Amino acid sequence: MTSVAVTNRDPEGIRRTLAYRSALWCARLMYLGVLAFVVAHFFASSFRVWDWAPWLVGLLFAVAQFVLLRRLGAPFVRRGMSWYLEGEIVRNFNRDTFWLPRR
Repeated sequence: MTSVAVTNRDPEGIRRTLAYRSALWCARLMYLGVLAFVVAHFFASSFRVWDWAPWLVGLLFAVAQFVLLRRLGAPFVRRGMSWYLEGEIVRNFNRDTFWLPRR
């Protein structure tokens, strides 16, 4: 199996790919998992171990989102102990995550 390094610095070129749309859905499902965790924690009379399941699912989607964007060639910058998306792709990704695109 061969691996191909993908370097695509064009934000519009990144937005048109299937992997970008998959990363968007991973982000949306991650936020949904965190919301489910908060709701389960709020309404649960006794907090059980399985109540952490939505949080763990959200974490898995966060890792998948990072890997997909990294494979796309989205520019990441390291600040301290964290990685951040760089430039215009951040604004595009946040807008596309919370607002579905017009058809």
